[in-house]
Amino acid sequence: MLLQAVLLALCGHYATGLACAQSAPAGTVAPSCGVQAAKATTPAGQTPSPSEADSLNAKVVQSFREGKFDEASAAAERVLEIVEGALGASHRCVADALANLAEVRLAKKEYDKTDTLYRRALAIYEAEGGGNDAAIVSALERLVFLSAFKRDFDKAEESAQRLAAFGEKRYKPQQLEMARALIPLAEVARLKLDNKRARSVYERVVGILEQYAPASLSQDVRISLANYLGLLYAEERGNDSELTERINKLLVAISSGASSGGKEVEGGVINGRAVYKPQLEYPFAAKMSRAQGIVKVRVTVDETGRVIAAKVFDTSPHPSLSRASEAAARGARFTPTLLSGTPVKVNGIITYRFVLQ
Repeated sequence: MLLQAVLLALCGHYATGLACAQSAPAGTVAPSCGVQAAKATTPAGQTPSPSEADSLNAKVVQSFREGKFDEASAAAERVLEIVEGALGASHRCVADALANLAEVRLAKKEYDKTDTLYRRALAIYEAEGGGNDAAIVSALERLVFLSAFKRDFDKAEESAQRLAAFGEKRYKPQQLEMARALIPLAEVARLKLDNKRARSVYERVVGILEQYAPASLSQDVRISLANYLGLLYAEERGNDSELTERINKLLVAISSGASSGGKEVEGGVINGRAVYKPQLEYPFAAKMSRAQGIVKVRVTVDETGRVIAAKVFDTSPHPSLSRASEAAARGARFTPTLLSGTPVKVNGIITYRFVLQ
């Protein structure tokens, strides 16, 4: 499950010494809040300089980028200490500092600590009220991910439901943001093997996404669609439903509108990526001829995971085995292949082994 969170950047508000937040790319630590006019006291009893927090924030960012997570963690903890001492435990700047520290903890795989930090940050964001939509969504997305990663799906579902409820209050039914708020709920339902619930939520998500240009769909949304399509193929066993066809159209549209549209990549032997392979019949003519052995079929799989071309490319033990292998290959379904979040065609090989009993 791909649940991305937007990290929070804190920008210094020089008139009051407080801070405002703005979003930064997921998976990065952003510059944090500089306490420009607030008074804070160090453990030694000395008042820090106005630029101390800013300097520490720069160290957090640089250390994080360099993979020096222990250094980033120490600096982020000090930022939190300064901001909390200056502004109080319930200030927005504190929530932002908590979120940045949480992201460093996540990089260190300290999942329980990350969960606690994000829950503290979320409580502050929710108590503060308006203007914190992105921060609240980000924190809830991270909490869903953390619980799901620990396989605590009930807890993950609780956070996903909170996120969906938040979206219902903040967004219009057909807003793209509403679709994003619903996707974690659909993914958790899938993880809980509640296929009926997952399908219901995804149908609503797809209905929203169909109203937007493919280029406007973020990478995490595309990945979620592709992953769910693979599960639909496995569930439907080749009997594609209306929902499957609608997702197919979205993925093809995304591919067509991308700069890499139409590109094909080599996938090699792709048996392991198949989510559905039809039962292979042993042709009667081959049995009568006592023909057995391996048949290799070169296939082209489209952006949706469907086989659009299949051809035996190596010596085959018998013509009927070739025909049976090609027919089976054309009915196979694969998880869509993504290149930088964009679905692409992929060429590969399916191997069939015929053994007489």
